[in-house]
Amino acid sequence: MGKHTKFGKFKGNHTLSAGWQSLCDFVDTNGVTWVVYAKKTDPLGRYLGIKIAARGLVDRKANYWMAWDCYNDKLFRQHAGELTVNRPDVFKLATQYLKLFA
Repeated sequence: MGKHTKFGKFKGNHTLSAGWQSLCDFVDTNGVTWVVYAKKTDPLGRYLGIKIAARGLVDRKANYWMAWDCYNDKLFRQHAGELTVNRPDVFKLATQYLKLFA
């Protein structure tokens, strides 16, 4: 879930295994910087593994794992629904940047 601080906030984990690369950074409506990481997971190139992690301290989750469908420009799996509900601005910005960079 991210590293919990004694102040009830969480921060993203930016340590990743081999193959992950940073695609972009953006700032949400609360002034928190988020980083979008991607990793090729499909030999045909249709899907990318995606991690979105907060650089600053945030309430609730600071790391979101999901997949990107390169053919349909859509985030899905694992935390996509949770990100849509709890951080709609982050979901919207990540989707916009993935359409450009992925």
